[in-house]
Amino acid sequence: MIRARGAARSGLAADAAQDGDAVERLLQQGDLDAAIEAQRGGAARDPAEAKLLAWLEQRRGDYEASVRTLDSLLREHPNDGEARLGRARGLWQAGDLAGAEASLARIVADGGDGDAVTEQARSELASLRAHLEELAPVAAAARRLEAAFWIGIVLLGILVLASLRRVTRPLTGSSRGDVRPSPTRE
Repeated sequence: MIRARGAARSGLAADAAQDGDAVERLLQQGDLDAAIEAQRGGAARDPAEAKLLAWLEQRRGDYEASVRTLDSLLREHPNDGEARLGRARGLWQAGDLAGAEASLARIVADGGDGDAVTEQARSELASLRAHLEELAPVAAAARRLEAAFWIGIVLLGILVLASLRRVTRPLTGSSRGDVRPSPTRE
C-alpha cells in the first residue's frame, strides 16, 4: 500500500512536471509533498520556479530546505532581491536569528529608497530587532539558569568525591592515609 502510494505520488509528480498548472492542482488537492516534488524539476531551470519551490518548502515547515534552494538560486543570481528576502525569512523561521538579521541588513544596505524589496526588508529587520530585544531578558535568564545548573553539577561531583573518599578511607590509620596494622588479640 505504501509503495503503491509512493509510486502514484512519483507518477503524479512526473505528470505534474509536464503540466504548468499541475502544482496548483496538487495544492488544491492538498498534496503539498507531491507539489514540491513536481516543482523541483522546474526549479533548476527558472529562478521564478526556484522561488516558488522555496515558498512551498517554507509552507511545509522545511525552512532549511528552503534556504538551500534559495542559496542555489543566489549562486547564479546573487542580486535577486526576492530570493534574498525569502532566504532571510527562511533563516528566521529556522531559528538562525543572527543570520536572518545579517541577511536583512545586507538587503537594506544594498537596496535603494522606494524599492519594494528593500522596504519590506527594512520592515522585517525592524520587527526582527524588536523580537531580539524582547528575547534579550529571556536569553540572559537562560544563561543564568545554565550557569546555576553547571554549578550544581560541579558541587554534586565534589560531594560524590568526598563521600567516596570517606568510604574508601581505611578504618584504622592516621588522617594522612597511613595504614597501620590493626591491633590483634593474642
